Amino acid sequence: MTSTDKLLVKEYQVDYIDQFMTVDGKKRIDDYVELTTDLANKYRESQGITTPLHEIPRPMKIDKNNWGVEYLMNKAPTFEEWLDTSALATTVETLYDPINTRLKSGQKLDPFFSEFLQNLEDAIGIRARSYILTMLMAENVREKENWLSLACGNALPVLRAAEAAKNKPMITLVDFNFDNLRYARKIAKARGQNNLISEHMFRDLTHKKGFQKPQHGRTILASLLFRKRPVISFSGIKTNFYDRIESCGFVEYLPPKAAALYLKRVFDLLAPGGVFIFDSYNVEHPQRDFTEGVIQWPLVKFRNQQETIDIIEESGVPIMDNTVDVYPAPNKVCTVYKIRKPLN
Repeated sequence: MTSTDKLLVKEYQVDYIDQFMTVDGKKRIDDYVELTTDLANKYRESQGITTPLHEIPRPMKIDKNNWGVEYLMNKAPTFEEWLDTSALATTVETLYDPINTRLKSGQKLDPFFSEFLQNLEDAIGIRARSYILTMLMAENVREKENWLSLACGNALPVLRAAEAAKNKPMITLVDFNFDNLRYARKIAKARGQNNLISEHMFRDLTHKKGFQKPQHGRTILASLLFRKRPVISFSGIKTNFYDRIESCGFVEYLPPKAAALYLKRVFDLLAPGGVFIFDSYNVEHPQRDFTEGVIQWPLVKFRNQQETIDIIEESGVPIMDNTVDVYPAPNKVCTVYKIRKPLN
């Protein structure tokens, strides 16, 4: 692809019906979202912060003095633990199934917070993303495919895809958090799919020397925040090898130049004709003020479709048919992108 080539975008409508959302519950939770977002705004005003919310750099540490956070901690007994462990695979699973799954401590979500995650736009969007990822990973799987999940978390969408696929792949899992990898292995074993996991690697996805074992106590977000140079190589992982690579839930943390370089290095790992699937958080997110102002996800970059396309073009990777397949979540929280490496 040359600098003058423009990518073609094919957008697909996703027929996704959320199994947890209810009409009455959605109305109740929307009201609580509006209330806590208003409290968070008033808290910022009390601190003399006049900068528009979307222009405020979010700190690494969540401010629990925030009035919106305080309200939810008082209303929902399990909210604080959920917030403190939000990057863990066990906590992400509560978004996939807010009724039956448990937090890291083994505690089930309290009834209010369970209903909250059943009907929160962010949670619905993440479940839609999981559905789309599973669908794309499972389609037209050939014999003896090799898959790679980068920042795999609990790996549940990939495991579901492997279950649905006519031909079973071998899966390599990569994550910066050993607990996440151990939990993904536990899920695979419980689902009878442990035989599909060919490797699991404990790697820092942002190290300038490639995928390295993280130093004790360093998180992926701290790496992204403080390291000036992003990934420049992927040491220890096979190149020109993987038929499908997914990195949903990670690329949206990278600033544009780092994201472009990340895409370029991921393409080095793809076999000819291989597919890369990733996502972005949308500026059209219907409850963005709540996500940024109350939940305070650090470092998530909200982008429109063109900004993501610009990142792909900036990476300079050759793309089959010069085409990007785009799958927006129905509620516009996030969008999943699929690009394919040419055969030669």
